[in-house]
Amino acid sequence: MAMMDQKIEECQLIHCSSCQVEYDQTDDSPKYLACFHSFCNKCIEKSATDKNTYKCPLSSCGKHQEVPPEGVNGLPENKLPQILTKINNLVNDMSKCQKCDGIHKADVWCKDCSMFYCKDCSEEHRTNEEHEVISCENLAKKVENGERNVLNGSHYCSKHGEKIQSFCKKRSCKKAICKSCVEAHSPAHGHDVVDLKREADQCRKEFQCGIRDMKVCSKQWTSLEKNKSKEIEQIEMTTNEATEKIQKFFESGYILLKEREQAALKEVSKYAKEMKDYVEFQNQKASQLKESAKQLETVASNVIMYTDDKDIVQMKTRMVDVMNHLSVPPLSSRVIGPNMMSFNKADNAEERVLGFLNGIGQVKFNCAVPYLSYCEDTVAFEDFPCTINVQMVDYMGENCKQGGMNLTVVVKAPKTSTDVPHRVYDMMNGSYEVKFDPKDPGIYVAHVMLDGLHVKNSPLSIPTCELKTTVHPQVCNKPSKVTLTAVDSSRKARPMQPNLPIQAELDCPNGETITCDVVQESSKIYNIRYIPTELGEHKLYVGMNKKVLDFNPIILNVKQYLAVGQTNCSNQLNRPSAIAIDSIGNIYVSDTSKNKRIQKYNMAHECIGSIEMDLDGDASLVIDQDDNLIILFRSSKTVKVFDSTGNLQSTFTMDIMKKPIGLEVDTNNRIYITDCVGHKVYILDYYGKILNEFGGRGKEPGQFDTPVDVCLYNDLIYVCDRYNNRVQQLNEEGECLKIFNCCEKSFDMAAAITMTHEGHLVVYDAEQTMAAVLDVESKEVIKVVPCYGDVGQYQWESIIVNKDSMLLKVCPSQNCFRVYRM
Repeated sequence: MAMMDQKIEECQLIHCSSCQVEYDQTDDSPKYLACFHSFCNKCIEKSATDKNTYKCPLSSCGKHQEVPPEGVNGLPENKLPQILTKINNLVNDMSKCQKCDGIHKADVWCKDCSMFYCKDCSEEHRTNEEHEVISCENLAKKVENGERNVLNGSHYCSKHGEKIQSFCKKRSCKKAICKSCVEAHSPAHGHDVVDLKREADQCRKEFQCGIRDMKVCSKQWTSLEKNKSKEIEQIEMTTNEATEKIQKFFESGYILLKEREQAALKEVSKYAKEMKDYVEFQNQKASQLKESAKQLETVASNVIMYTDDKDIVQMKTRMVDVMNHLSVPPLSSRVIGPNMMSFNKADNAEERVLGFLNGIGQVKFNCAVPYLSYCEDTVAFEDFPCTINVQMVDYMGENCKQGGMNLTVVVKAPKTSTDVPHRVYDMMNGSYEVKFDPKDPGIYVAHVMLDGLHVKNSPLSIPTCELKTTVHPQVCNKPSKVTLTAVDSSRKARPMQPNLPIQAELDCPNGETITCDVVQESSKIYNIRYIPTELGEHKLYVGMNKKVLDFNPIILNVKQYLAVGQTNCSNQLNRPSAIAIDSIGNIYVSDTSKNKRIQKYNMAHECIGSIEMDLDGDASLVIDQDDNLIILFRSSKTVKVFDSTGNLQSTFTMDIMKKPIGLEVDTNNRIYITDCVGHKVYILDYYGKILNEFGGRGKEPGQFDTPVDVCLYNDLIYVCDRYNNRVQQLNEEGECLKIFNCCEKSFDMAAAITMTHEGHLVVYDAEQTMAAVLDVESKEVIKVVPCYGDVGQYQWESIIVNKDSMLLKVCPSQNCFRVYRM
């Protein structure tokens, strides 16, 4: 069955995926599109949607890609059909000679020529020992035994005619080359040449790993496909339940609303009848009043005309009272006003009802999906509770906002794989916390499942770690720190969860105890920060969950400064002349005066390696943005560029300069060198080509008297103009923009300069052995850093400031470099 599947697959490979026509190996060689579907040239040309785009002809794909400048010929060629055809002909004993007329049966295969030969044509190869020849019979046996690459032939360089046996890995190169081509692919120009077969074997391994990973993913997707019917059934069942609930809810709501409507209408009818009765009553009253007034008017008129004085006087009181009563006008021409009846609703009732209805009518899908939900990586510490954070994610890729999920967790112990007691806390916001107490060293495994399926990152491996301490320079009255990292059994640093309950206290020599700040600087680093106020031995106690850890106490020696490199060992410095820092904080010291090497130190100032040099003498040193080392050997006027592993990239000599000393590099890979005897600044590329030069001896702006150092910030150049007792700020054309002069509050003799990460200028004063920190805008001195223990004045001084605001300076006479807190 497997052989049949393989034959079907091979048959598909030798036919166009679109038109299903077998590939013509001469006129219509197949090409790959970006999706790695293979088609003949005609089908690819038909798939062009416009002049600039090809579309995969397969309806299941349809991926677009840009048309190469060469058209179809610019697409990668698919050589598999040709190889499979040859293998099939070989197995079926149908291979023909490729040298004569193509009729004679092939007898041998020449690997160097990549051709089949008949018995007659192969005679010359049998005598040629340089060519590797194998019979077709033996080839067929190899194929039957599972070897599929037996027809892989040799390739020859089109330029030199030599066999191609090497490969250049440089990003801009990426080509197979012969032995003669290797000379043009020099490591000095950034080329990386390796053995072709070894590189091909590595590619095959990577492909196999990729195939394995894709198979794993394919199995997972297959599992999802198998569960499709169950999930559809579950969706339909859930939909029906939700529909039934919604209908019942709104039906009951509708009944309640209709009842309330009828009650309100009845009330309206009742009030309307009462108001109509009242209007009728008022109208009857008005008619009665009108009739009475008319009658009284008639009587009063007759009394006036016919009654004598005595009778009028006697009738006055009663008649006037009746007249006054009938003379009161109505309060309004209308009995019922326009607003005497209304529907008294609550404030904003319509908005509230609509909002309520919208709220109860929104259907939310809060179903978490296992393959999108995830558990976060974490580590464990023996005898301290470990927390696993789990986040539920719905099918839209959004975090769930509620709890109540069907989450199950199993935690397995190291070695025994027994179940570990644990607790699951539902945070009711879509997240969960799983806590357990690790008792033994090793790797715990947590199986986190939602609805019986593993979430992302599950099973989760949780190694037990120990805290490693790194002690940084301890300088009196300056911010100091000790770094904590979690390392597993292989001493690999692992990420730690946030907000670990770490506490730290510092016992000072005077008996005072300082509570330290514990700050998580990154996922792998916690820093204990404090400011020691005394010199001498301090003791740092570190605890977790208020329990003191085993490595306590940590002994800290607080000094005025830190000296590195004086120890009497193989790493001892000898007249160091320059210092630089790479992108991750490693320190490089030029130890070339006698030892012919560059020493490398970590952030804890421990020597971790060295790069051997073939030249000696004092050397300047800088590091570019790619962590390449640029070294200037002052006496030989030679510049060498090394990568971070110590491989030489380029080298050149500057005979035009008299005494080069100051060195800097910008982000555009341009090198800046000061010539302290020629009194100039040169700008060069990595191969020694001079791009610009400016300066000259003098005291005017833009002129120098012994420029000994140079640094850069925001595309501006700062030059340490030693015997003019100043620092000049210039642009790339050498135009002086600003001058920092010496004064009582700043510096007497500028010997070295550097810039802080905040953009402040630091000037080392060789006369007063101190460093002045200046604001580049106001030119004012921000602070002064005394350089204790520094003696002797050298023409070469080198300083630099790291990200922790520590000033590092080489001390040639003391055979060390010193670290000062700023």
